Amino acid sequence: GLLDILLKREIKMQLIKEGRVQDHHTFSKSGWISFYIKNENDKKYAIELLEYSYIFGNPSLREKN
Repeated sequence: GLLDILLKREIKMQLIKEGRVQDHHTFSKSGWISFYIKNENDKKYAIELLEYSYIFGNPSLREKN
C-alpha cells in the first residue's frame, strides 16, 4: 500500500534524511510525503505517522502531549 501524508517541511526533511519516507511522488516541493507499506512493520510505522500528523497538526492536542 501507499500512505501519502502532509507533515511540516522540517519534519518531512528529517524523515527523508533518515531514509524513513520518500518525497511525495507528485508534490515534491511541499510538506507531503509518500510512505510505501510493504510489511507489518511498515504498517505500524504508517500508523505512527498518521498519529504524529494528527497530534502535531492540531495545536490543542499538541499542548497535551
